[in-house]
Amino acid sequence: MVHGSVSGAPLFPAASPVVSSSASSCHAMLAPSQPPFGAQSSNTAMSIIGAEDEDFENDLDPTVDDQCSHFNSIELLKGRPTHLLVFLQHVMLQFDCARVLCYLHADLFKQFSSKETKKQFVDFYNTFLDKGAILRVPVPTHVTYELDRTRPDLLSEDVQKRFAQDIQAQLAPDVLRQLEDFK
Repeated sequence: MVHGSVSGAPLFPAASPVVSSSASSCHAMLAPSQPPFGAQSSNTAMSIIGAEDEDFENDLDPTVDDQCSHFNSIELLKGRPTHLLVFLQHVMLQFDCARVLCYLHADLFKQFSSKETKKQFVDFYNTFLDKGAILRVPVPTHVTYELDRTRPDLLSEDVQKRFAQDIQAQLAPDVLRQLEDFK
């Protein structure tokens, strides 16, 4: 019979003699060298600790991974997508990620064709340069002056690429500082 917890009695019925006798017979089937279920064996604990010690012995010596050269410059980092992802995660957790993302996006303009540059620069402008941009970054004054006078899509591809390079050059010290903080 199941009792409610309101009366102070347990919610589960009392263990039947069959259950308790099967539990004691299970304990009797264990080998004499094995402890009962739930009890700790010193041999098991020692082997577990020993295995952990072996795993951590290598952590005491500096390894190549601890002093990874890929994090010495952003140029090296761009060639290693996994390392770049780790760095970006650090920046997103510790800093405002707009400058690094803008720097990397501006770097893409070096590879774009003139047609692709025209399409991508408008997105670049709306994301990073516009006064209401979500990821607004500081923009050099000469770029701001030109963008205030002319719509971004009306600029020539060469001017758009030059603006992207100028913005990237202005953001480079901030990105380098964030990279130094990461190391």
